[in-house]
Amino acid sequence: MQEVIPFLSVLAGRVPPLVALAAGIVVAIVCRKRDPRVSTLGLIGFGVALISLLTGGASAVTGLLLPRLVAQYGLSASTVGRVFTAAGVVTSLLAAAAWTLIILALFAGKTQSADQPRSPGGPLQTPPAT
Repeated sequence: MQEVIPFLSVLAGRVPPLVALAAGIVVAIVCRKRDPRVSTLGLIGFGVALISLLTGGASAVTGLLLPRLVAQYGLSASTVGRVFTAAGVVTSLLAAAAWTLIILALFAGKTQSADQPRSPGGPLQTPPAT
């Protein structure tokens, strides 16, 4: 049982962002008809962020197994260091790409000027038909 606790702590730490990313994916899908370009950018961004979250989690779990892996396969410290460095770089690049896509989704194609009326219901409600 004690071996399971570190794994559960790694997973528990990833649940809140996982829920937030899932909500972002759902919102992007729901709003797709209203603005396909923005929704697609957001959907891809949230998907890439989800992949980044999962690869970071896999790296953390691998770190927990590291003593066993080193003993079983006779890995050197420099080999382990290179593998974790590469995993960290990949995870960081994925996170940066995800944030870039999400920022583009937020601000891409915003041509509404200050004198145009905004929808009173917020971004998820369509304006009333005139």
